[in-house]
Amino acid sequence: MSVKHAKPNLNQSQVAEMVKRLFSLTPSEMRSLPSYDDQNFYVAAVEGGEYVLKIMNSEHSKNPTLIEVQTYAMAFLHQNGLPAQKAIPNTAGQSISMEEIGIIHGDLSDQNIIVTPIANGHHEISGIIDFSLLMNGCYVFELAITIMYLMLENPNPLDVGGPLIAGWESIMPFSDDERDSLYLLVLGRLCQSLVYGQYYSRKYPDNKEYILTTARNGFQMLAKLWELGKEEVERKWFSDASTFSVNN
Repeated sequence: MSVKHAKPNLNQSQVAEMVKRLFSLTPSEMRSLPSYDDQNFYVAAVEGGEYVLKIMNSEHSKNPTLIEVQTYAMAFLHQNGLPAQKAIPNTAGQSISMEEIGIIHGDLSDQNIIVTPIANGHHEISGIIDFSLLMNGCYVFELAITIMYLMLENPNPLDVGGPLIAGWESIMPFSDDERDSLYLLVLGRLCQSLVYGQYYSRKYPDNKEYILTTARNGFQMLAKLWELGKEEVERKWFSDASTFSVNN
């Protein structure tokens, strides 16, 4: 990887000054939040309200189109009643000029999906955060990414695919090519996450614990999925999806 994404390294005093200068807010509480190659802070303001401040890395911050697309996506989801971050204007104001385009979040992991407890031990999605990997892409990539990350946190990883596939197809039925590619897309994203984790953990050793989140179970899961093979994994996923759809 030849491109270096220099991660910001601001202290809390610098962040507090930035919040006052750019947003006319006085922090009453601040704490650092996990991030891969950006810097994130929780900020509670004396004036009221709670915010997440994202300070982008030196490479992505050079790309105003990328920032504009991310802001547009958040606004689009928010305006359509979906729980997502909402960008607030700084003291210089803010404009959004993007036309509606086909985009995916690109990182719908358990780290970026906020849930709220409801009755009987169940949870519902109450927020979606971190649009830094927003991209043009096939919609099925989104499903593969989510399946992969949620499998990592489940004691029975193969049980994850069925309900997610059932929910997906209730809105967006698979094409033959999408159905056929899902297994390899999940494995591909897992490989990508593991390789990136090894690279960035060496680059940012102070953030190693967070960066290597996937690696805790990822290598074992990759070996297991490969050992089971495409046919067996797909049989389990799509059989479960069919049952889940009928029973729910």
